[in-house]
Amino acid sequence: MIKKIILSTIALSALLVGQKAYWVDVTNGNDSNDGSSENQAFKTIQYFTSSVNWADGDTLYVKPSEDGSGSLTYYDFGNNAANINSSNDLVIIGTGGRDRTIFDAESKNRHFEKNGTGDLTIKGITFQNGKINNSTGGSIDLQGSGKATFIDVTWKNNVAEESYYGGAVAVFTSEKVTFTNCIFDSNGIYNTNSNNNRGGSGGAVYFENLGPDNFTTITHEFNNCTFKNNYSIGFENVGGGAILTRRQVSIDNSV
Repeated sequence: MIKKIILSTIALSALLVGQKAYWVDVTNGNDSNDGSSENQAFKTIQYFTSSVNWADGDTLYVKPSEDGSGSLTYYDFGNNAANINSSNDLVIIGTGGRDRTIFDAESKNRHFEKNGTGDLTIKGITFQNGKINNSTGGSIDLQGSGKATFIDVTWKNNVAEESYYGGAVAVFTSEKVTFTNCIFDSNGIYNTNSNNNRGGSGGAVYFENLGPDNFTTITHEFNNCTFKNNYSIGFENVGGGAILTRRQVSIDNSV
């Protein structure tokens, strides 16, 4: 019995290795810190994604986007999108929830582009005012592989202009994407240049066709999600004011 207890303890310790916590605080953080605690938090998400070699399963805790008086502000993504390109899994959690944790791209660019093979989980964040031109994914562009999971996330006022796919999120990854308790509000495709003669697909979310094998083996999910005021505007082959998918998708208890 003693041997079993010792072995169990060793096994538990092994599982915990590499699961490190990092912190970001827009008001009190500093990118010269090591990010290892609330008191040593980084200031920007971009510094973390570009400078930290996180281990598989690490978590980035994002403090509420509040100024020194407690008034709501935002993490600035204007002219500075974050690229997530890793083979290691990452979890990003807004500690104050989506209503108090705002990522704002100031209508200058998208928030995230994900490449690599690692899984990504995001919880409790609002992504607003993302904007791209002649590209895909006004807020988040999911490329490469690796699963993506979004829980209690809001996308608001994101747009892909003179573009084909994904006003808020464009899904090109070969792995499963799951949205749970998410809100998509006033995101869209907006094409007004008649010389481009473009349509628009997926005002909120677009899923790209990756062939018959992917179609039959992976089902993406929307669970308890809300869509409102999303749109797709273009000149031809316009479709999916909220969702346009060329893959299997399950939509449960969503409006």
